[in-house]
Amino acid sequence: MLTMFAFVGCANHDFGTSYEAYQKNNFDKKFKNEFGKPASNQDWGFDGIAIFNFTQPSGTRGHNVNGNMWYKQWERPVNVSEAEKEKVIAEFSKVRENAVNTVSIPWDNYWVQQVYQGQRPSVDGTGTRVYPSGVMNKLMAWNFNTGEYEHVNNFNSANNTTEYTDDVTHEKFIGTTLMVDMGTGDKVDQFAYHNTSSSDYYTSYIVLEIDGAYYVGFDIVGYHPVGQDNNANMDVERDWIFDDWIVKISPAMFNMDGAVRIIAEDLGASESDFDYNDVVFDAKVANVWDGAQNSNRLVAWITVRAAGGTLPLFIAGKEVHELFGVDTKVMVNTNNGTISKSPVSFKADLGPANWNISGAEAVKAIPINVLPKEGGVITLSSNVGEPSEKLCVSTAYQWCDEREPIQNKYPDFKRYVTDKNIQWY
Repeated sequence: MLTMFAFVGCANHDFGTSYEAYQKNNFDKKFKNEFGKPASNQDWGFDGIAIFNFTQPSGTRGHNVNGNMWYKQWERPVNVSEAEKEKVIAEFSKVRENAVNTVSIPWDNYWVQQVYQGQRPSVDGTGTRVYPSGVMNKLMAWNFNTGEYEHVNNFNSANNTTEYTDDVTHEKFIGTTLMVDMGTGDKVDQFAYHNTSSSDYYTSYIVLEIDGAYYVGFDIVGYHPVGQDNNANMDVERDWIFDDWIVKISPAMFNMDGAVRIIAEDLGASESDFDYNDVVFDAKVANVWDGAQNSNRLVAWITVRAAGGTLPLFIAGKEVHELFGVDTKVMVNTNNGTISKSPVSFKADLGPANWNISGAEAVKAIPINVLPKEGGVITLSSNVGEPSEKLCVSTAYQWCDEREPIQNKYPDFKRYVTDKNIQWY
């Protein structure tokens, strides 16, 4: 079994060991009043979960350019369409005087895709025309885990012309690089480019959200170093048009074949109001051999689908509302007036594990913590034969809308509580 848990990531929180215990008896009472006493062998769907075996890849750099092999761990991206490109270029071609970026990309893993290499020249301090393809070299991205910028591989000369052919579908992925384990934070100078003329890095960009996707657009700029006034060729003044180099940033989702879906209550349910959508996430667990640490690690790949609660709720140390980039009071992807957001994936290292741990034990080991208004911390649990705060279902399960009791959407759920063999959804 596990010997420790490690909450990972820049948005992680250390909950400590002392907290005000939630009155679980109230939840149990309400549950039994609504559905009856659970069967003594009711395991809430956690039985028979698959656990996978992987080897941790070597190296610490974030870029993954093994495009032919992406299918093994990642959902493949969609190439940027011509219609999409046209719309994005038009938006970034507008003058935005003195614009400063305010957006931080909230994803640990993301795709970077080439959209546009600017064709409009600027003028340097000598009056010579300067084109993006000539001076904008190396797209850089901040790695929150290493605390430094790193090169987004294959993005040079304001462009990325690489093509990868998928080994399975034979689809070509154009101008795309996968960035993994980059961490998250509130850094608004997350991207930069290297100017070959002044041999310096510049963060002269803005991020725009267009049709639900994020795009980064750069404006060429350059300054000569202090004391080198004769190097006017290094100087390029801003025109505040951010179309000199445009890339698309989108979340990279794990290939969740073999995953299960966890639906949970944050223990705030009132009578007849059990919707089990306070958090909805998919999880795929594995025993991973980490050669660098010479140990086995229990790892979970997690994709968060919905957050129907309004209390701070953490999965393996990641607050779900923060992952979606919204306030705690905002409900996500549960319809009936809630907002829509793309799912968000992250990887959680749950600590050392032996090879004999079952899939059920591993999934249950993914900690779900809630901070109630009264203070303290609640750790959601699922015990055989007892009312459960979390249920395990297949990834085909359609979770309840907001204010939709689970027994209304799935009338057989009440029968399932007292008979685990009932197929209730």
